[in-house]
Order: sequence, then structure tokens, then C-alpha cells
Amino acid sequence: MFEVNIIASGSSGNCYIISDGKTKVMIDPGIPGNQIIKKTKHKVTECECCLVSHEHGDHVRGAGTISRYIPIAATPETLNEIQHKQLIMMSKTLKKNVHNVFNTLAIVPFEVKHNAIDPVGFHITSLEWLSSLVFVTDSQYLKYKFPERTKYMVIECNYDEEILTENVVYGKIKGWLADKIRANHYSVETLIKTLKTNTQVEKLWLIHNSTENLDIQSTIEQIQEVYKNDIYTYQKEMGNEDTNHKR
Repeated sequence: MFEVNIIASGSSGNCYIISDGKTKVMIDPGIPGNQIIKKTKHKVTECECCLVSHEHGDHVRGAGTISRYIPIAATPETLNEIQHKQLIMMSKTLKKNVHNVFNTLAIVPFEVKHNAIDPVGFHITSLEWLSSLVFVTDSQYLKYKFPERTKYMVIECNYDEEILTENVVYGKIKGWLADKIRANHYSVETLIKTLKTNTQVEKLWLIHNSTENLDIQSTIEQIQEVYKNDIYTYQKEMGNEDTNHKR
């Protein structure tokens, strides 16, 4: 069984830890490194590496600090972009569309649609029990149907099209910014299509939720019309001090 620890999620910063019970990996050190160290109770070195999905600041802010303890693992293009701005002490290069093995985890980075140099999602398989997890943040859509063993999904659910459009109409957000969001982030509507395509998913984590362009309760209700299994959200990002909440 995969365990997902959401340390931070949203436009202010992102950081996650994924474990199959044998091996841990961090994904996206997007808050200051000292905060990551504090929130993980100084257990950063328990992770084999820190995977990076893309080079935007809310996903790599703490990369330099974290690289003193564990390698930053990313595609060559993404690593190059990070190294232009931060000193990376330890790093590993990831190859897309092939298995990159870290102890008991086989990790396949795959292409996603976002305004970054080489953005990727991760398909993570436990070699201990041959079940898989998909991790996707900051993408307009996914063009994949994942293998039957993919029972876990950690995925961006950034905005609701109806709320986003309403916010433009009432002047709460500029039209150009709404268009940028649509071109680079996952909507509730697109997520529902993904779940209809990947009906094998048994546990779902919703990440990178907008505080202005999404109503989390309405979102969960919409998803539950097509998906009847467990849904987890990061409530602190939605204005609640609870860190993880099951609905």
C-alpha cells in the first residue's frame, strides 16, 4: 500500500513524500528547505531522492537546501534550469518513459502539458508488491490510460470552469490569467474525464487546489458522481488547519 504525505500543496508551495512501506521519495521541494526539514521532523535523509516535476519556484524553492541531504532527481532539461538559479550539491538524471529504479520503487517520468521547459508526471511502481501510483501536478490534461495495477492517483485539481468564468465576469481575476490557468492546469471537469478512463483507481488525492477558483466540497460531490472510492484533500491549503482530510 502506498502512503502519501502532503507537506505543502498549492501556488504558495508544494512538497510531497510517497512511500511503499520500504522506500520513500520526496516530490517537489517547493517550500523553503528549512521548512521541509522541520515538517519532516528532520527525516529528509529517509528519502532515496527528491523527484522534481518542473522548475517553477513553487516546486523547487527548497531544492538547493534539500540537495545537501538527498539527490535532486529530474530530467536533464529541468536540472539545468534549476542549476541556473540554485547550487545543487547532489543530483541524479531521470530518463523519460523508462524505469528509473530507486531501491523498491521503479519510477517512470512521463510528459505532461504545462508552461515549463520539460514538465513531467511520475508513474511509480512498487517492486515489492507490483502496484502503482500516478503523480501529476501542473498539467492541462493527461493523454494516458494507465495499467490496471495503477490503484493510486495523486493529481492536481486546480479549478472549476464555472467558478473561474464567474470570477472573470465579476472582475475577481483578469481574463488573460484565466486563460493561462486553463492552458496549464487541471480542472475538475478534466479530472472527471481522467477518472472515467482510469476506472481501476482505488485511492485519490486531490492536490494543488486553488483557493479562489475551486470549491472543494462541490468538487468532491462532482467527482463522487463517477468515482465511489476514497478521496483525500489537503485542507490547510483550503483554509483549514487540518493537514490531510478524508471525505
